Amino acid sequence: MKNKTLPRLSFVVICFLIFLVQSCEETSFGEDLQVRKLPMSIDYPEILNSREFSYIQSAAPFVDANGHAVEFEIVSARRGDQQLDETYMEFVSILNAEIIETPNPIYDGPMYIEDLGSMGTIIIAEGNPFGYGDYYFTIRLTTVNEAGETVTEVFEDAFHLNIAPGLVEGLSYCPFKMNFVSGEGTTSGPAELFGGNPDVRFELATESDKLSIDAVTGALSLNTSYVPVETETLNPIINVVSNVSEEVTSFEGTFAAVASLTPVELEKENDYFFFPKLKLTSKQNAALGGDGYSRVFVEHKTGDVHIKAGDPEETTNWFISKALWRNHKNSPVVDTPDAIEVREEAGVNGTQTLEHQMWTITGPSESWIIMDPQNLALYKGCFDSKAVFWYKIFMNDNSGYEEDGSTPIELEVHITSNYTGDVTTTSWTQVNDILECEINNNGTVFTGTPYPGDQSGIQPPNGVKDPSNSPNDLWVRAELDLDEYRSEEAFTIAFRFKTQYEEEPFYVDPETGEHVLNGSVRLSNVHFVASEK
Repeated sequence: MKNKTLPRLSFVVICFLIFLVQSCEETSFGEDLQVRKLPMSIDYPEILNSREFSYIQSAAPFVDANGHAVEFEIVSARRGDQQLDETYMEFVSILNAEIIETPNPIYDGPMYIEDLGSMGTIIIAEGNPFGYGDYYFTIRLTTVNEAGETVTEVFEDAFHLNIAPGLVEGLSYCPFKMNFVSGEGTTSGPAELFGGNPDVRFELATESDKLSIDAVTGALSLNTSYVPVETETLNPIINVVSNVSEEVTSFEGTFAAVASLTPVELEKENDYFFFPKLKLTSKQNAALGGDGYSRVFVEHKTGDVHIKAGDPEETTNWFISKALWRNHKNSPVVDTPDAIEVREEAGVNGTQTLEHQMWTITGPSESWIIMDPQNLALYKGCFDSKAVFWYKIFMNDNSGYEEDGSTPIELEVHITSNYTGDVTTTSWTQVNDILECEINNNGTVFTGTPYPGDQSGIQPPNGVKDPSNSPNDLWVRAELDLDEYRSEEAFTIAFRFKTQYEEEPFYVDPETGEHVLNGSVRLSNVHFVASEK
């Protein structure tokens, strides 16, 4: 069986290096009285109630090795009488001692320090096939004794891992709102579960005197003993109970039952399931992101200061740490009638605008706003879902187009279903060309984001300027139909500010003679809404 270990150097090399250091007569460390030995026991804290198919990491075990490194190897793993094959073990690794080279404080040359802190730690990677149950790992320890001989010992079932069934992550009904007329025997559709182990049953946590639920399917109906006196809307809390572990996951707001004596016509509803306020987590550190989003800095150049991600200045430069994508009193939330109406319908107050000022940008600049991922699958049956946002790009009098008439900046809109936490390793799809847009609530809807700026001057090579449709310093509403992505469970939309020139903008400030870019980009009212079909 193939076994994965994670040593920094081979065990033989480790022992050889340490032998050289410890046997050198020029050092003043004295004789090593704690000789190497093979441990006679190994003690791993057991792990209980981990979740199926998730990332798992054990604690480092206790071994009596006189403070020296021993080599760890996983011999085998089992679940009951079943020995795990490579389809399981390819996700499993075990850490060994790390040798760190540091300057020797006593004489010239390096010294080598054993880092034993993580030695023996077992790691099972995310997305593994480990289902619920009890697992036992057999471990082999190897060392070199005082006589220079390689000795080993195998410890059967040294590590115990208990994995509990995955819990249900979501619950939905289609339709999610129904009229239950007394005496007609109306029944909802079955519940649809998302994630977790499907071996479950359904129970009502509330409204059990008025509603009944099928324990197997989750279908809802009126309790036969309940007769409504007047029309009443019931919003039950539904418990999903694991038949394996008896753990309970509760869901509310997933179904609405309108109980009545006679039929009632129900209005279609909108569910604004994601409508963050975009409020900064910290005014002193914009890098921390805020409500519903994270911020990613890539690079920025102003004057002679050119800072890239990872540079020390990223955390000390005032603009990057405190002003890059911030809330500001002079940047109020979008106030067009359509934006105000949607906030009122959603019942959202206190929303903010994120602002990126382009204060005399003289070189490349790039940064991202990454919205929190959303589970669209919860709404795929009975809803039409869409992502909506407003943005405003202002290229002021101290900004101009490039020499060929093209825009010096762009606000790109990207989507993904597998955001890795790193914009450079994520597979993005740009969607600017398919967004349905409207400028300043003027009633004209068109496809594709409008070209930035006042549309003056010569046409760029792609001829996209439209002098009759300038969005400069006006709010643009943009909408993305999510039907194509309705099965995605981690759908992410992101906004990328990026300069389009290679080295510096073409526009020259007449007072300073510098090639500069000025103005601002603003983002507001970002939300997802599911409209009942």
